[in-house]
Amino acid sequence: MFDRPNIPVKDMIVPGLLPSRAQRAIYRRRGYRIAADVELAPGVVIEADEVSIGPGSSIGMGCVLRGRSIVIGRRVQISAFCIFEGGDFLIGDDTRVREQVFVGGPLMPDSRLELGRRVHVFHACFLNPSRPLSIGDDSCIGGRSSIFTHGSWQSILKGYPVTFEPISIGREVWLAWHSFVIPGVVIGDGATIGAGSVVNRSIPARTLAAGVPASVLRSADSWPRSIDDDRRWEICRDVTRLMSAYFGEHGAPVRLVQDAPDRLQLALGVDGQPREIEVVRDPAVARGSDLLVSMCLPAGELLRGRSTCLGLLDGRRVGQRDALSREVESFWGRYGVRFLDVDEA
Repeated sequence: MFDRPNIPVKDMIVPGLLPSRAQRAIYRRRGYRIAADVELAPGVVIEADEVSIGPGSSIGMGCVLRGRSIVIGRRVQISAFCIFEGGDFLIGDDTRVREQVFVGGPLMPDSRLELGRRVHVFHACFLNPSRPLSIGDDSCIGGRSSIFTHGSWQSILKGYPVTFEPISIGREVWLAWHSFVIPGVVIGDGATIGAGSVVNRSIPARTLAAGVPASVLRSADSWPRSIDDDRRWEICRDVTRLMSAYFGEHGAPVRLVQDAPDRLQLALGVDGQPREIEVVRDPAVARGSDLLVSMCLPAGELLRGRSTCLGLLDGRRVGQRDALSREVESFWGRYGVRFLDVDEA
């Protein structure tokens, strides 16, 4: 008597085929709280007792979200053909769920999926929140990974194992592609799980683990490796030069104005307008360019006259997010550096 169609074709047509504005209006009449700029692509179905979707978020074509409560933060992107079936869903700001991610499985009364802020779940993952499944801020689940809070098939009355246990994955964790996590596992903050691993036991924080089954290969005293400030600045210079070449290859006229030991300055055109980027080791040497990228955020007096300032070590942003800053942030994101507005930190 609890069966529902896996693919709700009727709902995907109406309201699913209506323009995004009309879809939002229909869902608001149901009592859902959906921000005015939320984008709902064709074929989207949302069904829950309580729904809240924050500003700047988008849900891709053919997505189905059904549960007890659905709370989606700001600037969340759920890509095409994802299916969420469960109890409670809580998705934090700036999180991205890529195409063909399936969330579901046999439900228990406390079924819950919680994704923190800036989490990335890549293509074709299977997340099973039969029991609570939580993934902390800034963590990444590599494509084709599977996370199960339940394991059962053969009869418990015949002595076979049946398990329903929650899973907790901490902050800044990376599960590389094709990882498999079984019920009851706790993965500590900053842990790295190698590709193709089967995680059948808890993994301590800030360790490297891999294998079938996964075992700790490097402990917290050696993972991640320690680098000094000189090496950090060398990395920043290398990434900036690569970013300059990338912008040039994608049609943004760019030139290196200055390449000093403690400062690099780029001049480029964005949408026909001249812009400048400074990348500095110490904010005190910065001048007056539009976008400042610094090892740390500068003091307040150095912010005046700039559109945006980015702090590489603390991952904080001050100022507006325009086309230029988004591209710079996206490029640094390839190297695991992500940013959050100071007032959202």
